[in-house]
Amino acid sequence: MVEETPPPECARLEQYSQDGARTASLCFALTLFGDRPLQTTPDAVLLAWQRFLELVPPGRLTQWGTETTAPSTRKPVTKATLGLLAKWLAKGASKRDFLVFSISDGESHLEAPRWAFDVFSHALDRDAAHLVHLALPIRFGRERADALSALARELFATGAFRSGVAGPCWRVAPCASWTDDGNGHAHAVTLAEAHPGIELHDSVDDTLSVGRDGIKNAGWLTLLDDAFIDALGGAAELARGLAAGVRVERAGAGVMLRAGEVPTLDASGGERAVIAKVAPHFARTIPRFQWLKVEPAEVATHAYRLRLAPWPEQAVVGIHAGAAHVLLAAVNRSDEAAARAQLPRVLEAIAALRGVRTDSPTTIEAPAARARLLAGALLQLYT
Repeated sequence: MVEETPPPECARLEQYSQDGARTASLCFALTLFGDRPLQTTPDAVLLAWQRFLELVPPGRLTQWGTETTAPSTRKPVTKATLGLLAKWLAKGASKRDFLVFSISDGESHLEAPRWAFDVFSHALDRDAAHLVHLALPIRFGRERADALSALARELFATGAFRSGVAGPCWRVAPCASWTDDGNGHAHAVTLAEAHPGIELHDSVDDTLSVGRDGIKNAGWLTLLDDAFIDALGGAAELARGLAAGVRVERAGAGVMLRAGEVPTLDASGGERAVIAKVAPHFARTIPRFQWLKVEPAEVATHAYRLRLAPWPEQAVVGIHAGAAHVLLAAVNRSDEAAARAQLPRVLEAIAALRGVRTDSPTTIEAPAARARLLAGALLQLYT
């Protein structure tokens, strides 16, 4: 039995509201992305659900919802709830354009979960990815690393998914980003520099940003189908130049890259080398990245998204992030003079970013995308 409470070095990173509710939990998570509606691959979804239930203590899951459920109206879990996915995906069942199922532990929607299972698939959306996400207490990543690696490989081998990522992950309370007390998204950004190995999950935006042709990021485990690998020059090219501790293993019609024996919070297992290899697929997701609407500067949220990337424009954004902070502060207090005075620095930041160039073919898409993001994130705040 794995203890559910995090070790002290992880527990101190979690966030609590003034009322004592946990608004940001540090979990271990596996997220898989496909390019086909999950309604067409029911066996893969049900296998993931079965494996999750084998890990969760009986009675631990307490609340659930679908695409029509507001966070504050999530329903209590009953025995019938645990059979809903099998019912919806049974042969001959009514067709569902949306296959959305979110279930977790926690006393209320104001508490971030330690256990969670999400399915998000919109059959009519031709651009978004289709997602299955499993979140477990963080100790699982350290104490059952080999078992979780085998689980990821098993689920990816079903052929229902194109990519996946696994490792430490923030899970925030469903309403945390909407309240003044305890913004879990902002908390993740604040800690990102010191702990870049921690991902942040958001089912809706993750499916939109990854789409059909991108990957979310590199993690302790990074999974790619053969089509992605072929586009990178093949498996041998993918393996060349990786950090010594990164293993490349077959996983069905694809590969799984494992960055170290156990996941780390600081991405010290070779994740940066992996993201450098898969940069063309990752670059596509950047203009589509929308979540983490945190103050005082959206530009900081994009720096979070790029925290593992070796691209020089990330450093440029860091240098000029103060421009966004000052500009937004002036706008928020309706100080037009201060906002106008700040515009030259904003333009300087945009010019600097546009001037970033690299000879590496893996980063050719990045400068233009980052310039658009910075221009939008800063100038739209004023105009």
